[in-house]
Amino acid sequence: MAKETYQPAQIAAPAATGGAGPQFEAKVGAFYVLPLLSGGEPRGLPGATVRSVAFQQRITEHPLDDVVIKAANRDGSPATLEIQVKRTLTFTASDTEFRDVVGQIWEAAQKPDFATSRYELAAATARTTTRIEQTCQEVLHWARELPDGATFATHIDRPSFASNDMRSFVEVFRTNLGLAGAPTDDETVWRLLRRFQILVFDFESAGSDYEHRARENLRGMLAADQADRANDLWPVLIDYVGASARAAGTTDRPAIATLLEQQHGVRLTPHAYLRPVYERLAEATEQALDEIDETVGGVRLARNTLIDGAYDVIHQHPTVLIQGRPGVGKSAVMKHLAVRLQAEGCILALRRGRIIPGGWAVMAHTIGWAGSQAELFNELGAGAERSCSSTTSTRSTIRANGLQSPICCRKPPGVRAGTSSQPAASKVMTGKSNFPRA
Repeated sequence: MAKETYQPAQIAAPAATGGAGPQFEAKVGAFYVLPLLSGGEPRGLPGATVRSVAFQQRITEHPLDDVVIKAANRDGSPATLEIQVKRTLTFTASDTEFRDVVGQIWEAAQKPDFATSRYELAAATARTTTRIEQTCQEVLHWARELPDGATFATHIDRPSFASNDMRSFVEVFRTNLGLAGAPTDDETVWRLLRRFQILVFDFESAGSDYEHRARENLRGMLAADQADRANDLWPVLIDYVGASARAAGTTDRPAIATLLEQQHGVRLTPHAYLRPVYERLAEATEQALDEIDETVGGVRLARNTLIDGAYDVIHQHPTVLIQGRPGVGKSAVMKHLAVRLQAEGCILALRRGRIIPGGWAVMAHTIGWAGSQAELFNELGAGAERSCSSTTSTRSTIRANGLQSPICCRKPPGVRAGTSSQPAASKVMTGKSNFPRA
């Protein structure tokens, strides 16, 4: 039987669209209102500043239309993030929702802005799976890191270098492109995969860290005498987004700040200018990661099994100690996890010798931050990337490397923190990823 082809969606009343469920979709939209209000960077567009957030934008020719973020990069150039919200996606051949998402990706790629500006596309889902973390996210990481379609295809097709599941995901994507009437050559597949992100928003689990961080981020935006209203304000933002989505609306900071003040008596703190802070952290991170050599004798090793093992552990535990004998590649695995997350948000990497001496006060002054530690980490966590464990939340990631054992761990809510330690420190960790003995 012939496979059903992709049919582009027709413009319809906004209230009739949004297959992920209005509550989950509204929470994802409200999550992007947070950096709009705070001046932080949006998840999926690291280094950018949000200018507006819009909902159900098929009418304005945004194929992935559920949430559309317009932002400005550090150099002032425009950036766009289109998000299609789906409660569940399996990314398999039988997943008709993913077939439609790939068709929408191809539609978006036809827009002139796609080729001439920073234009990212994403699927937001409520739950992660092993396939998403070990297969799909790894393929997307390779697509972003490799220079062209031919190199990407060579890496994917090489036995024992890429997994069968990775090849399967690429073929599903390629097949779905064909069903949308798109070219299926290696260059097209690579070009679209490197612009695609899978963003997991676990709002639905009991004690969701996403919910907690949203409230904490709001608490930092409120005037001091209104901080206790953060718990009540988060549902207000969700309702606001839901109402705006039903009208295919768009909001910016002045509009929503005025509404909160007039209808709810909310006073927001002055809009913080955070871009210099992000720039200094990003520069320090690049310098720290560049010092980690991933090669042995000039040859770059795949380390797929070790990386997959680290992912498995971090799914189950808030803290992961990467432990092994000197020279086996612990830091390279940690670097791989960190670099993969850079597509989504701010990463802070620390190494011995690169930590600013003198304590928090000196570090805050150096990076240009006037608030507390908690406020900085809440801000980074609100607009930053998914951690290695998407079952918890989007977060900033702190990676560090120093002595014998890199550690990836969760510190303040919404922040993945790492440090370095002698192997004896493993007694305080909740999970370990051990390298085999040489």
